[in-house]
Amino acid sequence: MAAKKEDKEKITVINFRDKSSNWWVNSKHYCLNEQNEILFVAGGLEIVSETEFLRQFIKRNKKSFIPREKVAVIEYFEKFTFGKYVNQKVDYVKDLDRKYLVWCRDNYQFKIGEEKLKSEIISILK
Repeated sequence: MAAKKEDKEKITVINFRDKSSNWWVNSKHYCLNEQNEILFVAGGLEIVSETEFLRQFIKRNKKSFIPREKVAVIEYFEKFTFGKYVNQKVDYVKDLDRKYLVWCRDNYQFKIGEEKLKSEIISILK
């Protein structure tokens, strides 16, 4: 009887959406620094086979250091003056019930004085 071939552990590499030198390797965060050295960032323990796989991936695809873009943190302070979230800040509702914001944008007839609230909802949903 032939011995069963052992399956090698599958390693997945996913580049961050911003196309920077940051990757998820089996759900662990790795990155390149300015000297094109691979650094383990977070997500558990660094595994040598994953690091080596990423090293080969970077070499094969001719990747080099690309910094991450700075992301501005926007806070929303307007409060709802209607509905089930009356007196709640838009910032709070965006994390709790995004579908409600979509409904407001598409169906609610904003009144005079609610322009800022409407613009914050539209900004969040972009």
